[in-house]
Amino acid sequence: MVVNRWHDNVALMFNEESRLDPTKDDIDFVEGFVSSYPSLFIVLKQNEILDFFNTIKNYENKIKLKEHIRDYTINRANPNFWEHFDWFDNEFKKSNPLEYGLFDLNRYYSATINGDN
Repeated sequence: MVVNRWHDNVALMFNEESRLDPTKDDIDFVEGFVSSYPSLFIVLKQNEILDFFNTIKNYENKIKLKEHIRDYTINRANPNFWEHFDWFDNEFKKSNPLEYGLFDLNRYYSATINGDN
């Protein structure tokens, strides 16, 4: 899943928030791995896929939907974080050994929520 954030202007590196237009953001779903810089790991069961897509479709930065989407994400404070990391890393290596590289977590979602996913 790739979230494309709309920028009104990309001429400057700083103060990005002032140039974003969330009303024009969109999402692409791509099979496989796009890069080795994950922002977030998302884990779904097959019976949760429809709910996940509906949550994204209706997402308007509402607190209730923000909290619900966290049900599907792997937070850095999750005690099983490294187990999920290893799974994604192994899948990346199996699916594309020529482009495989260790995941760089410097861009991973920085907020940690103890007691959460």
